[in-house]
Amino acid sequence: MSKMESYGYEIKYVKHIAFRTKNQQRFTRAKTIGVNYTEERIKDRILNKDKKIGNIIYIKNNEKTKSNKGYEHWTTKHNLKTAASTLIEIRDKGFNSMEELERGMSRISIEKNELKREFDKLSWEQKRIKEVIKHIQICINKREHYEGYRKNPNDKIYMMMNRKDVEAYQKSYEEIDIFLKQFPHLKHVVLGASKAKSVKGLFKKLNEHSKNLQTKQDEIIKKYNSLSAKYDELEHLKANMNNYLGKNKTEKKKSVISEINRHRVEGKEEPKERKEVSKEVEI
Repeated sequence: MSKMESYGYEIKYVKHIAFRTKNQQRFTRAKTIGVNYTEERIKDRILNKDKKIGNIIYIKNNEKTKSNKGYEHWTTKHNLKTAASTLIEIRDKGFNSMEELERGMSRISIEKNELKREFDKLSWEQKRIKEVIKHIQICINKREHYEGYRKNPNDKIYMMMNRKDVEAYQKSYEEIDIFLKQFPHLKHVVLGASKAKSVKGLFKKLNEHSKNLQTKQDEIIKKYNSLSAKYDELEHLKANMNNYLGKNKTEKKKSVISEINRHRVEGKEEPKERKEVSKEVEI
């Protein structure tokens, strides 16, 4: 409340808490915004913002609930509270229906797949960099043998004596060419090093590039783990609502709030509480 006051809101503590901005003539009762914005619900969400929502206990075909009335009563009450908390959490996350929740999960799944592809791409580049360094080293070490062969390719005696070195150079040169086609952004680095007498400069530049790739991978891992946690949380909320409604392919959709309301009526709770959840909102 103090946070709202710091933003210039005037707060009136009456039967139903109300707010008013400096340019607003009348107060707006929080309750008129929805049952989730009463003073009690707002306080409850603040106090329990870090509290994890439990699981709905699936009652249908549950032998324990059939044989134990006490357990059945406890389970029904537990499921009612958990479903209400789950619904509030779904709304707080900006989803007004199960369809919206599923679309949100789908978007997260797509983003996770894109991050994985990017991570694999960077991993592949790192692997190929390690391989091409070896081939560049071979080309530098075997260059003299290859140059001798190229000056006189018909010299059979020279070829017989230097065949392994010449073929090693040719094979590594082909591998370098393949690498450059795969990663053209590194062409100027690799070609410059392959013409030099030492690979020290190449090692330095490619090591720096590999470190940059690793930094990007670390960032991707953090994003991926964060998205996975969000997805798991939404999946938990979705499973709770589906279990509470006993939802399957053959069952008709039900209103979550009307179901909560029905259980509260059956539980003979206070009329005031029943009235608060009587508003129909399909989810």
